[in-house]
This record gives sequence, C-alpha cells and structure tokens, in this order.
Amino acid sequence: MSKRNWLILGIGIIFAGLVCFSLFTVEPITVTNSRLTRWQGRVFVEGQVKNTDSIARSVDLEVHYFNEDGRPLGQNAISISSLKPGQLKTFRTPLSKDDGVKDFSIYLNHGRNPYGN
Repeated sequence: MSKRNWLILGIGIIFAGLVCFSLFTVEPITVTNSRLTRWQGRVFVEGQVKNTDSIARSVDLEVHYFNEDGRPLGQNAISISSLKPGQLKTFRTPLSKDDGVKDFSIYLNHGRNPYGN
C-alpha cells in the first residue's frame, strides 16, 4: 500500500474513533437499571438514573408502553431534578392501567436546545 492509502486509512480510523467516543459521552444522564412491574391490574416502570456529568442536571423521563405487537398503549412522564455529579437516583412512574402492556421504552428529555427546538 502506498503512503497515501495509509494516510487515508489512518484518518478514517481516527474519525471512527472520535464518532464512537462522542456517542458514548454525549448523554450526561443515563438509565442504569429499569424494569416493568405489575401490581393489582396496573403497571409502572421503576429504575435508576445516574448523572455522569461534572455539573448538576435535571431531566424529564418519558415512559412509553407497548403491546406485544409493538403498538403504543400510553405513556407517563416524571421529572427528576437536581441530580448532583455522579449521583444515582431511583425513579418510579405513576401507575397505569395494564391493557396488555408487554414492553416499554424510556426517553430522556433535557428540554429545548439553544436553538429553540
């Protein structure tokens, strides 16, 4: 291989490494544990979030419920405020009617960005 090809390959590897690093460090708050719990004909999601940033953060958690076909059944939202750097905090959503809930997803909403969207 020529020097030019080695240079292009090296630049490609560095670029791929930077992209991977960005993907793993861009989210300052992570969900470290979550599970769907059933109780008296109702469901809720409980788990933990961790602030991996060096400053205090707040976040809104949106939990979406789905049936076995992947169709949406409903959602809940809770706010978690003042997570100190490195802090691990337990959360629990309000009870929802169990209309055949089989799965859920969690969306972390940090509010509007500096561009207003």
